[in-house]
Amino acid sequence: MTSMRAASIFTAVLTLVYDEDDWLTIGVDNGTGAKVEVTGQFDDGRIQFNPADVEMLLDFLTRVLASEQPYGIVSVTVPHGDGEPNAWAWHLKDMEWLTPDQALSWLGGEVTYKTGFRLAPDLVTNPDAAPVTEEVKAILHARGLNKDQEPDTTPAAADQSHGTPGTDAGNCAQCARLLIWNGTGKGVHDEWGEYFCSGPRPAGARSAVHVLAAPKTVQPQT
Repeated sequence: MTSMRAASIFTAVLTLVYDEDDWLTIGVDNGTGAKVEVTGQFDDGRIQFNPADVEMLLDFLTRVLASEQPYGIVSVTVPHGDGEPNAWAWHLKDMEWLTPDQALSWLGGEVTYKTGFRLAPDLVTNPDAAPVTEEVKAILHARGLNKDQEPDTTPAAADQSHGTPGTDAGNCAQCARLLIWNGTGKGVHDEWGEYFCSGPRPAGARSAVHVLAAPKTVQPQT
């Protein structure tokens, strides 16, 4: 269903770059001059979007995806200190990222375009962990993004839920990639800046994002 696909893309884009920035903008451009954007402000640990704006963007994205060959892009923009905001963009047809030059031709200037984040909406089946309000989660659920997820029983480093930004956080319990504490020290991403666990994963892996492995316990010598 294109409606559910739109909801998973929205959630994937949001989750991929979320780092407790002051604001975050998600935009969809259909490639023929029509564009819809929604901006949310960070408050109380989540991005506060206007639910009506989210509905409008998802309706527009659903129409773009409904075409046989969806020619369009989805983008996300976040602030970057006192400098130009950072932005990423992906082709809706194959979820490949746009190069900075391609993004510039689509979206114009006044931002710094980044690459390196792979968008993996197929891994998003439930919006409950997304940093948005309950109203927005309800909208995403209503569009079919409501597959029940089993509780994640992978050993997590609960006692090490915070770290020093930019330092080694250990390895992912699912794909074994080296993880790094993000800019807030409250989340982790891999060496390429990706939060989604999209690499080789063992059968039965439950989480769409990287999971911290539990710290190894040193066995007492006998």
